[in-house]
Amino acid sequence: MLSNILERLKDAFGYGSKYYNGDLIEYFDDLFKQLEKKLIEPENAKSKVKELFLANQDLKSHFLDTYCDKQQERKHLQIIGSKVRLFNRLRFGIINLEENGYEPIHCHQGFISFQIVLAGKCTLDEFDKISLKGNKVIFKPYKNQVLSSNDVMLNFSRFRGIHGFGAIEGPTRILTIGKYYGLFGKYRFSTNNRGYLDIDNQKKISSQLLQTSLIEEREAYSKYSKINNFS
Repeated sequence: MLSNILERLKDAFGYGSKYYNGDLIEYFDDLFKQLEKKLIEPENAKSKVKELFLANQDLKSHFLDTYCDKQQERKHLQIIGSKVRLFNRLRFGIINLEENGYEPIHCHQGFISFQIVLAGKCTLDEFDKISLKGNKVIFKPYKNQVLSSNDVMLNFSRFRGIHGFGAIEGPTRILTIGKYYGLFGKYRFSTNNRGYLDIDNQKKISSQLLQTSLIEEREAYSKYSKINNFS
């Protein structure tokens, strides 16, 4: 019992595995800072992350072998490590999607993240968030993409701030590396939660823009947690 508590404390503050308390976390910490300061374009940042995993297959194998083993009980989101600071938190996790499973389209506040496809194929829907007022969100859609192993997603307020993704042709395993802002990366004066889009009830308001309402998490997963749920 005590050893388990100690391991949890180590993980919470970023000690333990070199993958989230060494070169890797320093790499992403620096890359997040470059994005924050607009020193690198988002597409270039995605390319750098893809090159990192292509050049180091042992890194990808570590996450697959340690956290994506077929014999393990798979949670939809498995938190595998984090590093907490006074005003932000870096978190590593594994997203497990079974075939046809879909992460409903959503937006974040106070958050920036990369997702790297470790195994499988993934359909990706991305949007720029133009405005969010009350329960109404205006957004700009982009062409649907199909991602394979080593492909990378990136989303934050200035780039593809709304997205949804799902597993096709079998299960998909995704490594998510995110930075949360606020006191200890948890507490903000404004919301730090997801907002889920009622995507089937969208309406066109201009040649490039759409509008819809936000819905509760339970309703979003009830309506949109399968790819074939979309109208």
